[in-house]
Amino acid sequence: YTKQTIRKENGKERTLHVPCRTLKYIQRRILEKYLYTLPVSEFATAYISKKKLLDNAAPHRGKAKIHRTADRPACAGCDRGDRQDGVSHA
Repeated sequence: YTKQTIRKENGKERTLHVPCRTLKYIQRRILEKYLYTLPVSEFATAYISKKKLLDNAAPHRGKAKIHRTADRPACAGCDRGDRQDGVSHA
């Protein structure tokens, strides 16, 4: 992997760890040959053909809190707690 940074819309930087071309090819082949053949939960919406962002958001519409994990630190015990905006990061 190579480390690269990109600037986000809010001006902050996001660090990416990009696989080399060979590894990316191998990962793609595993995905296409094996992973796409496995059954997927009826609740899954990400990275599924013909599913849209709105499909993912629909079950959360009207909820007071949304539990987000995408930008959470990847270590146990790195809990940032609840923010003022009502988004739980626990």
